[in-house]
Amino acid sequence: MKGGDTYRATSPLPGIDANRHLWIILSDPDQFSDEVLSVFMTSYKPRMDQTCILEVGDNPFITHKTMIAYGADLVWTHAERQQALTDGAIHMQEPVSAIVLSKVRELASYTPKLILGHQKIASKQRFSESSPSS
Repeated sequence: MKGGDTYRATSPLPGIDANRHLWIILSDPDQFSDEVLSVFMTSYKPRMDQTCILEVGDNPFITHKTMIAYGADLVWTHAERQQALTDGAIHMQEPVSAIVLSKVRELASYTPKLILGHQKIASKQRFSESSPSS
């Protein structure tokens, strides 16, 4: 797994509803295997954090205006995520583009909704300095 990969839970896991949302891996597990940060996409709601809005065409999963739920982010170790994949608890989906990954990473550094400890992870992993690699 790598930054930009996406997954859905096939069964409920701590902090994850089964098959409800598409999660995006923001971290590079090869560099930060103990702190792999993920956020999920959810339907646009005007009353919620609008730091990062995605539109139809940004990813095949997106069928309507969508936002990133930074306030419900998760941190797993790379080993935990790999085990969930091996156990069938998560199912990989089509990755987001490098441009979308860059946008979601950069805006993670600006949202007030990212959990404080996770803001430190985003800063340490230099999300705001990320640039598309493909």
